[in-house]
Amino acid sequence: MRNFATLYFTTLLLFATQVSAVGGYQATYELVVGNLSVGKMDRSFVVAADGVYHFTSTFQTTGLAAILRKEQVTESSSGTFRDGVFAPEQYTYTRKRKKKPKHITTQFDRTGNRIDTIINNQQKSSSLPAGVLDKLIYQAALMHDLELGKPQFRYVIADRGKEKIYEPVAEGNVSIETELGTFETIKLTWQSKGDSKSTTFWCAAQFGYLPVRVLHRDEDGSETIASIVTYQKRDVDNGMDN
Repeated sequence: MRNFATLYFTTLLLFATQVSAVGGYQATYELVVGNLSVGKMDRSFVVAADGVYHFTSTFQTTGLAAILRKEQVTESSSGTFRDGVFAPEQYTYTRKRKKKPKHITTQFDRTGNRIDTIINNQQKSSSLPAGVLDKLIYQAALMHDLELGKPQFRYVIADRGKEKIYEPVAEGNVSIETELGTFETIKLTWQSKGDSKSTTFWCAAQFGYLPVRVLHRDEDGSETIASIVTYQKRDVDNGMDN
Protein backbone atom coordinates (compact mmCIF):
# COMPACT_ATOMS: atom_id res chain seq x y z
CA MET A 1 0.00 0.00 0.00
CA ARG A 2 1.29 3.43 -0.91
CA ASN A 3 2.52 5.98 1.62
CA PHE A 4 -0.54 8.19 2.09
CA ALA A 5 1.38 11.10 3.61
CA THR A 6 3.46 11.19 0.41
CA LEU A 7 0.25 10.86 -1.58
CA TYR A 8 -1.19 13.83 0.27
CA PHE A 9 1.74 16.07 -0.57
CA THR A 10 2.49 14.95 -4.10
CA THR A 11 -1.05 15.45 -5.30
CA LEU A 12 -0.43 19.12 -4.52
CA LEU A 13 -4.14 19.55 -4.23
CA LEU A 14 -4.62 23.16 -5.25
CA PHE A 15 -7.62 24.73 -3.59
CA ALA A 16 -8.64 28.38 -3.26
CA THR A 17 -11.52 30.79 -3.05
CA GLN A 18 -12.60 33.95 -4.78
CA VAL A 19 -10.35 35.84 -2.40
CA SER A 20 -12.35 38.63 -0.85
CA ALA A 21 -12.43 40.30 2.53
CA VAL A 22 -15.75 38.74 3.50
CA GLY A 23 -15.83 35.29 1.88
CA GLY A 24 -14.87 31.72 2.60
CA TYR A 25 -15.69 28.10 1.83
CA GLN A 26 -15.67 24.50 2.92
CA ALA A 27 -15.09 21.63 0.50
CA THR A 28 -14.42 17.89 0.41
CA TYR A 29 -12.47 15.79 -2.09
CA GLU A 30 -12.39 12.02 -2.61
CA LEU A 31 -9.00 10.44 -3.43
CA VAL A 32 -8.91 7.36 -5.65
CA VAL A 33 -6.02 5.09 -6.66
CA GLY A 34 -7.03 2.83 -9.53
CA ASN A 35 -10.53 1.67 -8.63
CA LEU A 36 -9.97 2.01 -4.89
CA SER A 37 -11.17 4.98 -2.86
CA VAL A 38 -8.33 5.58 -0.39
CA GLY A 39 -9.31 8.72 1.47
CA LYS A 40 -10.98 12.08 1.72
CA MET A 41 -9.75 15.63 2.19
CA ASP A 42 -11.69 18.42 3.93
CA ARG A 43 -10.67 22.02 3.39
CA SER A 44 -11.77 25.32 4.92
CA PHE A 45 -10.67 28.83 3.96
CA VAL A 46 -11.71 32.16 5.52
CA VAL A 47 -10.50 35.74 5.00
CA ALA A 48 -11.82 38.26 7.52
CA ALA A 49 -12.64 41.90 6.85
CA ASP A 50 -9.27 42.98 8.28
CA GLY A 51 -7.41 40.71 5.85
CA VAL A 52 -6.51 37.97 8.35
CA TYR A 53 -6.88 34.51 6.79
CA HIS A 54 -7.12 30.96 8.13
CA PHE A 55 -6.67 27.97 5.85
CA THR A 56 -6.97 24.37 7.11
CA SER A 57 -6.75 21.03 5.31
CA THR A 58 -7.30 17.53 6.73
CA PHE A 59 -6.70 14.27 4.89
CA GLN A 60 -7.58 10.85 6.28
CA THR A 61 -7.63 7.34 4.89
CA THR A 62 -11.02 5.67 4.51
CA GLY A 63 -12.43 2.23 3.78
CA LEU A 64 -9.96 -0.56 3.02
CA ALA A 65 -7.07 1.89 2.99
CA ALA A 66 -7.86 2.87 6.59
CA ILE A 67 -7.87 -0.79 7.61
CA LEU A 68 -4.46 -1.35 6.04
CA ARG A 69 -3.00 1.96 7.26
CA LYS A 70 -4.95 4.37 9.43
CA GLU A 71 -3.54 7.82 8.85
CA GLN A 72 -4.49 11.47 9.22
CA VAL A 73 -2.64 14.55 7.97
CA THR A 74 -3.62 18.07 9.00
CA GLU A 75 -2.16 21.30 7.61
CA SER A 76 -2.95 24.85 8.60
CA SER A 77 -1.79 28.28 7.46
CA SER A 78 -2.57 31.64 9.02
CA GLY A 79 -1.49 35.14 8.08
CA THR A 80 -2.76 38.13 6.12
CA PHE A 81 -4.05 38.89 2.65
CA ARG A 82 -3.78 42.60 1.92
CA ASP A 83 -3.30 44.57 -1.29
CA GLY A 84 -3.49 41.34 -3.27
CA VAL A 85 -0.57 39.72 -1.42
CA PHE A 86 -0.57 36.71 0.91
CA ALA A 87 1.84 36.94 3.86
CA PRO A 88 1.87 33.76 5.98
CA GLU A 89 2.73 34.05 9.66
CA GLN A 90 2.50 30.41 10.74
CA TYR A 91 2.24 27.03 9.02
CA THR A 92 1.74 23.68 10.75
CA TYR A 93 1.74 20.08 9.55
CA THR A 94 0.78 17.07 11.67
CA ARG A 95 0.81 13.45 10.54
CA LYS A 96 -0.87 10.95 12.86
CA ARG A 97 -0.15 7.26 12.40
CA LYS A 98 1.40 4.42 14.41
CA LYS A 99 4.74 4.50 12.60
CA LYS A 100 6.72 7.70 12.01
CA PRO A 101 4.31 10.41 13.21
CA LYS A 102 5.48 13.90 12.33
CA HIS A 103 4.84 17.47 13.46
CA ILE A 104 6.19 20.57 11.70
CA THR A 105 5.75 24.20 12.71
CA THR A 106 7.03 27.08 10.57
CA GLN A 107 7.07 30.66 11.85
CA PHE A 108 7.57 33.58 9.46
CA ASP A 109 9.37 36.26 11.49
CA ARG A 110 9.10 39.39 9.37
CA THR A 111 10.61 41.60 12.07
CA GLY A 112 13.71 39.43 12.35
CA ASN A 113 13.61 38.62 8.61
CA ARG A 114 13.88 34.87 9.17
CA ILE A 115 11.96 31.61 8.98
CA ASP A 116 12.06 29.25 11.97
CA THR A 117 11.02 25.64 11.30
CA ILE A 118 10.68 22.97 13.99
CA ILE A 119 10.47 19.34 12.77
CA ASN A 120 9.80 16.84 15.56
CA ASN A 121 11.51 19.14 18.10
CA GLN A 122 14.52 19.87 15.85
CA GLN A 123 14.81 23.52 14.78
CA LYS A 124 16.08 24.97 11.53
CA SER A 125 16.38 28.68 10.69
CA SER A 126 16.81 30.44 7.36
CA SER A 127 16.46 33.91 5.88
CA LEU A 128 13.03 35.13 4.82
CA PRO A 129 12.93 35.91 1.06
CA ALA A 130 10.53 38.54 -0.25
CA GLY A 131 7.19 37.06 -1.22
CA VAL A 132 7.85 33.61 0.24
CA LEU A 133 4.77 31.44 0.91
CA ASP A 134 4.07 28.17 2.70
CA LYS A 135 2.98 24.89 1.08
CA LEU A 136 -0.70 25.52 1.77
CA ILE A 137 -1.36 29.20 1.13
CA TYR A 138 0.56 29.28 -2.17
CA GLN A 139 -2.35 27.27 -3.53
CA ALA A 140 -4.73 30.13 -2.79
CA ALA A 141 -2.22 32.56 -4.30
CA LEU A 142 -2.23 30.57 -7.54
CA MET A 143 -6.02 30.63 -7.76
CA HIS A 144 -6.00 34.37 -7.11
CA ASP A 145 -3.46 34.85 -9.91
CA LEU A 146 -5.66 32.81 -12.25
CA GLU A 147 -8.56 35.07 -11.40
CA LEU A 148 -6.40 38.09 -12.30
CA GLY A 149 -5.67 36.49 -15.68
CA LYS A 150 -1.94 36.10 -15.23
CA PRO A 151 -0.39 33.89 -17.96
CA GLN A 152 2.60 32.62 -15.97
CA PHE A 153 3.10 31.47 -12.39
CA ARG A 154 6.13 31.24 -10.11
CA TYR A 155 6.11 30.79 -6.34
CA VAL A 156 8.86 30.57 -3.74
CA ILE A 157 7.82 28.04 -1.08
CA ALA A 158 9.28 27.51 2.40
CA ASP A 159 9.31 23.73 2.81
CA ARG A 160 10.88 22.10 5.89
CA GLY A 161 13.71 24.59 6.16
CA LYS A 162 14.39 24.75 2.43
CA GLU A 163 13.23 26.91 -0.47
CA LYS A 164 11.47 25.37 -3.45
CA ILE A 165 10.22 26.92 -6.68
CA TYR A 166 6.80 25.93 -8.06
CA GLU A 167 6.01 26.87 -11.67
CA PRO A 168 2.72 25.33 -12.85
CA VAL A 169 1.94 25.81 -16.55
CA ALA A 170 -1.52 26.58 -18.00
CA GLU A 171 -2.45 24.26 -20.88
CA GLY A 172 -5.87 25.49 -22.04
CA ASN A 173 -9.58 25.16 -21.30
CA VAL A 174 -11.32 21.83 -20.61
CA SER A 175 -14.85 20.78 -19.60
CA ILE A 176 -14.83 18.47 -16.56
CA GLU A 177 -17.72 16.40 -15.20
CA THR A 178 -17.96 15.96 -11.41
CA GLU A 179 -20.53 14.96 -8.81
CA LEU A 180 -21.37 18.66 -8.54
CA GLY A 181 -21.97 19.05 -12.29
CA THR A 182 -19.97 19.99 -15.38
CA PHE A 183 -17.46 22.83 -15.12
CA GLU A 184 -15.45 24.85 -17.60
CA THR A 185 -11.91 24.73 -16.26
CA ILE A 186 -8.37 25.84 -16.89
CA LYS A 187 -6.00 22.86 -17.08
CA LEU A 188 -2.58 23.32 -15.45
CA THR A 189 0.35 20.96 -15.00
CA TRP A 190 3.25 20.98 -12.57
CA GLN A 191 6.23 18.84 -13.65
CA SER A 192 8.71 17.75 -11.00
CA LYS A 193 12.33 18.54 -11.83
CA GLY A 194 14.71 15.59 -11.86
CA ASP A 195 12.11 12.84 -12.20
CA SER A 196 8.92 11.92 -14.08
CA LYS A 197 6.39 12.90 -11.42
CA SER A 198 3.70 15.32 -12.55
CA THR A 199 0.43 16.78 -11.30
CA THR A 200 -2.40 18.03 -13.50
CA PHE A 201 -5.29 20.01 -12.09
CA TRP A 202 -8.47 21.49 -13.51
CA CYS A 203 -9.56 24.81 -11.94
CA ALA A 204 -13.16 26.00 -12.30
CA ALA A 205 -13.84 29.70 -12.85
CA GLN A 206 -17.35 29.19 -11.45
CA PHE A 207 -15.80 28.46 -8.03
CA GLY A 208 -13.11 31.14 -8.17
CA TYR A 209 -10.63 28.76 -9.87
CA LEU A 210 -10.60 26.12 -7.19
CA PRO A 211 -9.64 22.75 -8.71
CA VAL A 212 -12.50 20.33 -9.24
CA ARG A 213 -10.14 17.50 -10.20
CA VAL A 214 -6.45 16.72 -9.67
CA LEU A 215 -4.42 13.90 -11.20
CA HIS A 216 -0.99 12.95 -9.87
CA ARG A 217 1.25 10.61 -11.85
CA ASP A 218 4.09 8.96 -9.94
CA GLU A 219 7.46 7.79 -11.28
CA ASP A 220 6.16 4.24 -11.69
CA GLY A 221 3.24 5.46 -13.80
CA SER A 222 0.61 4.94 -11.09
CA GLU A 223 -2.06 7.63 -10.84
CA THR A 224 -4.02 9.21 -8.01
CA ILE A 225 -7.16 11.21 -8.74
CA ALA A 226 -8.75 13.71 -6.35
CA SER A 227 -12.30 14.84 -7.22
CA ILE A 228 -14.48 17.42 -5.52
CA VAL A 229 -17.63 16.00 -3.92
CA THR A 230 -18.95 18.85 -1.75
CA TYR A 231 -18.64 22.63 -1.74
CA GLN A 232 -20.22 25.26 0.50
CA LYS A 233 -19.64 28.97 0.55
CA ARG A 234 -19.29 30.35 4.07
CA ASP A 235 -20.36 33.65 5.54
CA VAL A 236 -17.42 35.03 7.54
CA ASP A 237 -19.52 37.16 9.89
CA ASN A 238 -21.64 34.37 11.34
CA GLY A 239 -20.14 31.14 9.96
CA MET A 240 -23.40 30.24 8.24
CA ASP A 241 -23.43 28.49 4.87
CA ASN A 242 -24.97 30.16 1.82
